[in-house]
Amino acid sequence: MKQKLLLVFAVVVLVFAVLLIADQVMAGSIFLPLIQKGSANPDEGSIGPVYVFSSSGKTTGMAGGRSGMNAICATSDPTSHFCTEEEFTFASRDEGIAFSSGFSKAWLDYTNSLNNDQKNCGGWNGDTVSGLAISNNAVSIDPTPCTTLLPVACCKRSTPTLYVFSSNGTTNGQSGGRSVMADICTATDPASHFCSVAELRNAFMYKGVVFSNVFLKAWMDNMESGFSRHESNCLGWSTTAATGEALSDNAVSYDEAITCTTSLHVACCKWIP
Repeated sequence: MKQKLLLVFAVVVLVFAVLLIADQVMAGSIFLPLIQKGSANPDEGSIGPVYVFSSSGKTTGMAGGRSGMNAICATSDPTSHFCTEEEFTFASRDEGIAFSSGFSKAWLDYTNSLNNDQKNCGGWNGDTVSGLAISNNAVSIDPTPCTTLLPVACCKRSTPTLYVFSSNGTTNGQSGGRSVMADICTATDPASHFCSVAELRNAFMYKGVVFSNVFLKAWMDNMESGFSRHESNCLGWSTTAATGEALSDNAVSYDEAITCTTSLHVACCKWIP
């Protein structure tokens, strides 16, 4: 009889525990600490539409790179960034886009290849003949001669954007590993980390990217083939006998096959409101 009572009690306790856990799962609270700890982006959600306006300042397609275009946006609103065509594509499917009243024709970035291109005036350095621009009142996106003087299309988001800057310190490709590259970034800003190519491409599409006003050529990590010691990251930043990848001065282009004996800054990233 005593054993039966103990068994019934154990079953009751087990049922109560299952119901409690189920309630927490439905509320989402049981997994919240795990999600917060594991998230690379401090705010994965979308709160409101991307607000797009044309800058007060104007430039031709030779603005000195993406750093120069971002600086023009920051003059109009320090919390804005240079809009990309890819960002528009995904925002239109997700949180939506809100254009300012009386939007004036403005330059729009194209970052699909992360290189200087016919669609971005050679990385906004004037090396090609045309770039993309959003027309007056945002009717269309059109190829535009790089000699044209236009405002810049600036975006504001309710979620954090990716801020990219070059470290104070420099290193060749044999820094000693990714942890050492991270140390070089945190020595400049404790809240930053070593940027990866995939992270930058993803931010261009979904979150927006702000480059520092003065960006110096800097190593970027390439982990697209997995966490491996392959040729495009100086064998995991452990040797000078290979090649690595870097973002050029003023973020004009993404350069591959750089000899790992080269001394460069490190591309550092941090999420900003």
